[in-house]
Amino acid sequence: MFNKFTYNIDFFEPQRCFARVLRSYKYKFLQESLVQNDAFYRSALIGIDPCLKIEGSGEEFQIEVLNSRGHQALESLELSNVEFIEGLQVDSDVVSGCIKSIDKLESEQLRCKKQNLFSLIRLIQSKMAMKDSGKVGLYGPLSYDSIRQVEESLRASHQFEVPDFTLFLYDTFIHFDMYDGLARVELYRGDCDVAAMDLKLIQKILSENTDEINSLCKVSNLKFAKSQDEFESDVEQARQLASRGELFEIVLSNILTAQLDGSAFALYQKYTQNNPSPYCFYYDIGKRILFGTSPEMMTRVRGGQAELRPISGTIKRGDCVLSDYRNLCQLLDSQKERSELDMLVDLGRNDLSRVCANVSIQEYRVVERYKHLFHTVSHLTGDLREGFEALDVLLSTFPHGTLTGAPKVAAMKYIDQIENQSRQYYGGTILNLRFDGDLDSCIMIRFASVHDGVLRYQTGATLLFDSDPESEYQELMTKARGFLLTINSIQK
Repeated sequence: MFNKFTYNIDFFEPQRCFARVLRSYKYKFLQESLVQNDAFYRSALIGIDPCLKIEGSGEEFQIEVLNSRGHQALESLELSNVEFIEGLQVDSDVVSGCIKSIDKLESEQLRCKKQNLFSLIRLIQSKMAMKDSGKVGLYGPLSYDSIRQVEESLRASHQFEVPDFTLFLYDTFIHFDMYDGLARVELYRGDCDVAAMDLKLIQKILSENTDEINSLCKVSNLKFAKSQDEFESDVEQARQLASRGELFEIVLSNILTAQLDGSAFALYQKYTQNNPSPYCFYYDIGKRILFGTSPEMMTRVRGGQAELRPISGTIKRGDCVLSDYRNLCQLLDSQKERSELDMLVDLGRNDLSRVCANVSIQEYRVVERYKHLFHTVSHLTGDLREGFEALDVLLSTFPHGTLTGAPKVAAMKYIDQIENQSRQYYGGTILNLRFDGDLDSCIMIRFASVHDGVLRYQTGATLLFDSDPESEYQELMTKARGFLLTINSIQK
């Protein structure tokens, strides 16, 4: 059912292209890599017209058929024959059911194989698996709280403010090679006649000049959940926990909310101008829009090799070359920043070693330069062991220690207590799980969500026993600087 049909089209800027399809499809996404280095290649991908929507919370899931291709895809899953699904209900376009979590664990290495809602994702991946499948696969967000599917000790505090995952089976794409200036439509269909008909519709939409229809937005009533004094009090509490040896480090965050009137995509366009990053994304998943400019990979699996790229160490850019240099030297000389990254490298190696062999550090504490700040980064790789797959890598490393701290589970328990509110998607991941077995994902940081006109943005800081509360608050604001400047620019 997934024969690949490729058609070259005239190249034009991906955001302009996306603006033209924005109103024509209920569900869609845009992914852009706007920073090129040894780890990332400048490209962009638009997904439109998915055939299935797969959503899960707690132990319940729902699969919605979105078009005629979706019926064929759903039938191929043969859900009525799956033993671990209970209470299966089948309507004309919606299938729902329950998957009970079973926490019996033979070894720590097999924690990623537990029966839970991710078993449904594993089933879809296995039923749809095919070599050279191209880009077709499951795309969408996993919430921060979805880790509670795997880590049962955290379930008592689970707040279902958002689904654990909302994934779409995408089989229609527009791909952009920014280096060579090429663009093409990729359709995965059963036969060439259907592909040709769908191509004509896409060409018609792209030919319509609608670049200006999504250009207006206004942000008002900005408010952080915690004042500077309240956040610094949280830092002091974290310092005490670390001093008593209950934690090595912990990541605490603050939430900015505002009222958004107008186009979320217009805000995304401004944000990418102010804060270009390797993982820029805009996802319309129905009830919510998620957009961001994340600098950090969650995990990537290509051809059986898994990668992590932990970031820790942040300082703002200077206003000239000399102040840039001074700030960079300050970052590299900081023992605290080095210690933070070292802990995350150790945590990443341990996480990868559950499912990978030959885990090694490819880069250590290299500097990545962004428009408003410097980061220090390390790069880890490992070879997938026999019996494990890309989803296992994700579940063994998720959520990343850069968003929790270490030890990871203990840090997450204290995050629940101190922050005392759901993180929703902050610290979660945007997942691309292809049916050829490869996976790419980014951590949802430097991102915003929009729901019923309410804009939500969250940012955090990594805390140790010797953290200075005021400095940590300033780090938090440094990370939010690109987004705050974006809001200021559209208010003028």
